[in-house]
Amino acid sequence: MTQLTERLTIPKYEKPQEYLNRTICQISDYQQPDRVRLRVPLSGIGEGPALQKEVEVVYRSKPGAPDHAWNVRWKADGRFYPDFDGTLAVERDDRTGDDALVLAGEYEPPLGAAGKAFDAVLGARIASATAREFLRAIAQQMEQERRHS
Repeated sequence: MTQLTERLTIPKYEKPQEYLNRTICQISDYQQPDRVRLRVPLSGIGEGPALQKEVEVVYRSKPGAPDHAWNVRWKADGRFYPDFDGTLAVERDDRTGDDALVLAGEYEPPLGAAGKAFDAVLGARIASATAREFLRAIAQQMEQERRHS
């Protein structure tokens, strides 16, 4: 398994977890109760046109801590992309006082040994880019929720 953790600093909100919770509910209400299909541009992994990957994101309240974190699982179209299982939460950096969206979890590179070699060379960068784009999309939606509240 490959571990993945990405952080994105977000603006100061009085109650950032509430905005995250409302964002997840708002996004998921548009489609199925807990599933969202996102087309994620994979920028930042090289020059030229951005690759795109369709992922299905499944949100679930984390058992035992529904107000703190969401389980996030994404399943990518195609057998060459790994599935991801992790958590999404708002965390405060005690040193700076900044809030950040944090996506942390793991995935198994597909295709056995060849997939692990690809992951070491480029796949982990693609996974990080996907996670960053996902966090940006959530942060943008949180800001829209703040403006409409």
